[in-house]
Amino acid sequence: MIGAVANPSEARAVSCPICGAERFWTVSFFDPDTGSIVLRTHGYYWRLCRNCGNAAPSIRVSSSELQAYWERNRLDGSVRPVTENLWKQRMRESEVWGRRTYDFVRPWIKDCRGRFLDIGSGLGGTVAKFAAEGWKAFGLDPDPNTKPFNDRLGINVQIARFEEAELHPTYDLVCVAHAIYFLEDPKESLLRIRGLLAEDGFCVVVYSHLFSSMNVGRPALPHTWYPTRDSCVYLFGQEGFDLVAKKSLRGSDMLLFRLASAARQASGRPWHALALHKSQTLRYRTIGTVLNATRSVYRKFRRG
Repeated sequence: MIGAVANPSEARAVSCPICGAERFWTVSFFDPDTGSIVLRTHGYYWRLCRNCGNAAPSIRVSSSELQAYWERNRLDGSVRPVTENLWKQRMRESEVWGRRTYDFVRPWIKDCRGRFLDIGSGLGGTVAKFAAEGWKAFGLDPDPNTKPFNDRLGINVQIARFEEAELHPTYDLVCVAHAIYFLEDPKESLLRIRGLLAEDGFCVVVYSHLFSSMNVGRPALPHTWYPTRDSCVYLFGQEGFDLVAKKSLRGSDMLLFRLASAARQASGRPWHALALHKSQTLRYRTIGTVLNATRSVYRKFRRG
């Protein structure tokens, strides 16, 4: 798949999509064609910006190529029982993250019952949670396979890509959970989010921590960029957001931003990001595996 998209006719990324810097380190990524972690393949590689610490690919993959990737990796009817089990597991995870997201933002939204938009809403657990709490909650997801689950929950979800969706002009809270690295252009997407927010509106972002000790995750072909906490704060600060709350949870970061009146100057920690990247495998083997095993034993004890 990477070989099919990485050719001389593709537009190569010259600068960081967050800060515009052109100096970077090459970092490893997951190659879905071989199932291994590599540095380069067919001219495609990942770069860690030496200015803001953001990770981005050397070649921008188009939306049509991403769609082909998702279709290739979708389970078909010949393995229906496996598919159903997978959906059930995803539904449980969706409900858990819905509760976590609501609990994270609640101290800031207090008794607000405004308009809520979940970009990349998936099976709809977060939309359902906010709707249950009295919000006018809406979801947006490009995958038509999520619609039966959305209908089962009785929630309002539009099947469309964020870049093309027709949306209400104003929301009090916008959520982008485990989806920000699938948006085609991070700066353009954030500008649109900013335009959708009411005065003093909030945006909550949840993403897999690129350098977490809890896993050995790497960026991959479907990702258009891969934020660190520093680079995410850098991006939002440029567009006039203040970071008001942050939390790390099981290999993911949760960040809450509030719309401010002016852009903020931000500085990245690229050497810190590089050190975390280089040490991730060792930290996972010495810390993550122990913590994950402890949690597994604890869950079995509670169920037993």
